[in-house]
Amino acid sequence: KVPDKLEALDELESDVRRLEQIADRFHKVGSPLAGGFEPLDLRLLAESSAAYFRRRLPTSSETTINISGDSVMVSGAETLLQWVLENLIKNALDACQGRQGIIQVQVGREHGMGMIEVRDNGMGISTRDRKNIFRPGYSTKARGWGLGLSLARRIVEDIHRGKLRLVSSKPGETVIRVTLPGAGNW
Repeated sequence: KVPDKLEALDELESDVRRLEQIADRFHKVGSPLAGGFEPLDLRLLAESSAAYFRRRLPTSSETTINISGDSVMVSGAETLLQWVLENLIKNALDACQGRQGIIQVQVGREHGMGMIEVRDNGMGISTRDRKNIFRPGYSTKARGWGLGLSLARRIVEDIHRGKLRLVSSKPGETVIRVTLPGAGNW
């Protein structure tokens, strides 16, 4: 059918733009100032990341991605912070495979900083793995390269002067939190 082919073509064009964004992000990670900072609404960033994954979930999937919290402004490199959030949501989705996954992305403030917290009801991170998850090259996934969380931490901490940490993890719940200086602190 023509409408199906047009929809597939639109999705293909969207994927090409996405690959261009990914290449741009890797370039910016290596740049000293990450391409410059701009005012960003963390709530909109979270909504955009969630929408990206919702479109790609199988129609049979019972996994939900919920966003809560108010608009919180920070100053940052949008493409890099978008990548961080997408990486955290992707990890949460992977942790929920084989179960009715619930991923909660909470936007708010913590001690005057912008905060995004990603919580899932997945399998949890083993005690042995917790100390290594941010180490480059470390992965618990059969096809993982172990770069996602280490790059995410570099983007948050080295480039944006924030914090990325594992708050808690046990079977049925993992919580990862990103805190970023507010727009007024730059």
